[in-house]
Amino acid sequence: MKRNFFCFTVLLLLLISCEKSSSPELKVSQNSFDNVSYNETQLALNIEAEESWTATSNSSWCTLSTKSGTGNATLTVSVTGNINVERTATITITSASQKKQVVQVVQSALSNGTEYHYKLPIIFHVLYKDKTDGLQYVSQSRIAEILKGVNSLYQNASKSVDMNLEFTLATTDENGNTLTTPGVEYVQWTDIPMDCMTFMGTNNSKNAALLWDPNKYINVMLYNFTSDNSGSVTLGISHMPYSITGANFLDGLTPTTYTTITKENLAYPYCLSINSLYINEKTENNIYNSYDVTITLAHELGHYVGLHHAFSEDEEGNTNTCINSDYCDDTPTYNRDVYEMVLKALLNEAYQSGKQISMTTAATREDCKTGQQFIGHNIMDYEICYSDQFTSDQRKRIRNVLTYSPLIPGPKKTAATKTRTAEGPLDLPIVFKK
Repeated sequence: MKRNFFCFTVLLLLLISCEKSSSPELKVSQNSFDNVSYNETQLALNIEAEESWTATSNSSWCTLSTKSGTGNATLTVSVTGNINVERTATITITSASQKKQVVQVVQSALSNGTEYHYKLPIIFHVLYKDKTDGLQYVSQSRIAEILKGVNSLYQNASKSVDMNLEFTLATTDENGNTLTTPGVEYVQWTDIPMDCMTFMGTNNSKNAALLWDPNKYINVMLYNFTSDNSGSVTLGISHMPYSITGANFLDGLTPTTYTTITKENLAYPYCLSINSLYINEKTENNIYNSYDVTITLAHELGHYVGLHHAFSEDEEGNTNTCINSDYCDDTPTYNRDVYEMVLKALLNEAYQSGKQISMTTAATREDCKTGQQFIGHNIMDYEICYSDQFTSDQRKRIRNVLTYSPLIPGPKKTAATKTRTAEGPLDLPIVFKK
């Protein structure tokens, strides 16, 4: 009996010793995500661990909310949109004791005949000197209201064309932290008011440092512009996009051989700027307001995604000409100098007679190519205009930029064999439009 008890005790101790020597468990909620939608999406991966762990992804289109942790956690897997072919990414979770779990993410491709719906996050950088000045420290609610109006112009299928895109207020910063003011970053800036031409047209590391990754966000700078004492007011200004040389190059844009341009490649603040002195201007009671900030932002975003002005304009900005300078056959063009001369005569005549001219009369132009009169409705015009329409050819230009141009958020259709990138700042041409 004593011997048996001794054997039993030894066996029990051995079992306990073996149990203690086993390595801590590492489990994941699933080892594959199959048929993930081609749309941008987020997946949740639950990790069960008894020690610290690291997580890696082998693909840039599949990113993780964190690269390490301890114990149980939920890992957010962010997957970008896919307009190319089906693709697979591998996520590897490794514990401190070198246990591994491998998770595959298989994302479907956009099906033939389907057009991708782009969601373009915008971050408004509110540059202010005086926080008590509402024309400097613009409220997030006003910005959200303006962007809602802009989206209604880009999605107006009944009166215009639906671009099948939407501008959204960014919800997280570059590090994945939730923004307390969605879409808005407040930056104290001593150089207020600021000359927008200098800000937009100069290589300047301080200004470029304001940017969030342009491949993930559209950067909009809100600040007080200085006056140039010309008698006119600049409401907004935007950089034009680059277009990759080759089969899908878009006429009228600056060519580049780089299929990918990173934030680190930029020596200037690639963005658009809005004059916040007019941030509260809006059209009310159907009375024309040439300072309407919603129209201004819609117009500048049009430049940002590849549109030119809907009037004749040569490369030097001369408008006393008659050319198809917006590369769109369905937008009638006109000589802006002639229009202004005719409008001035109409206003003088109305003043002399004590009568008013109608909005329709003031918005009428003459197509300098055909001689036919038309009423201005195009958002890319900025003389007296209803500013409520885009055209089908303008839509085609925008879709080309969204699909192929670097520095524009959203998935791109670029052959991997032709990929060309660079490290560090590049000497890129700076092209912008007011």
